[in-house]
Amino acid sequence: METVVAAGSILSGLLEAEHVRIDGTFDGEIRATGWVRIAETARVKGKLTAGDAEIAGAFVGEIDCLRLVLAASANVEGRFVAERMRIDEGALVQGAINEDVPLVPVVPAAPPLEMAVAV
Repeated sequence: METVVAAGSILSGLLEAEHVRIDGTFDGEIRATGWVRIAETARVKGKLTAGDAEIAGAFVGEIDCLRLVLAASANVEGRFVAERMRIDEGALVQGAINEDVPLVPVVPAAPPLEMAVAV
C-alpha cells in the first residue's frame, strides 16, 4: 500500500508505511519498509529510513537506506548512508555520504615473483 502526501499538503510528525510518495511538504521522520519517492514538487526536512529512496525534490536531513537515487532535479543537504547510490548529473548534493560506513580495506597487490636464472 502506498501512502501519499499530496502536492499542496503540509504534514509533520512520524510517518510509518510500506511505500511513501511525497509530493507536498513534510517535516519529521519517515520510516518505510519498501520505497520512498520524493517528487520534484516536494520539500522534506527530517530523517528518512527505507529500503529504497528516490529523491527528485528538496531534502534536508538524514537518509539511511539500501539503495538511494538522487535525480537530476534533487537538491539535498545532510547525511546520506546507502549500500548503493546513484547521483544523476545536475543533482545538488551537500553533506556527508556514507560517512559512518566502515570502508573495506584495499588489499595491496602481491609483489612480483622473482625468477631464478641458471647461469
